[in-house]
Amino acid sequence: MEINRNEQYMTAEQVCDWLKINKNYLYRMVGGYEFPVITLGHQTRRYNKDEIEKWLDIRQKGSAD
Repeated sequence: MEINRNEQYMTAEQVCDWLKINKNYLYRMVGGYEFPVITLGHQTRRYNKDEIEKWLDIRQKGSAD
């Protein structure tokens, strides 16, 4: 599955493919309120690429300290 760089909102499958993680791990992070997610309905979620990149930057800087 190819991700269009201009695409701001991604599905779980696209996020997992982009970050090279499995869905179970993604859902655990979302369930623990650690990961940025937008809930659009009962089972519909989308992930904002810009917010994920900010989240990754914060985590990377935190582990460097």
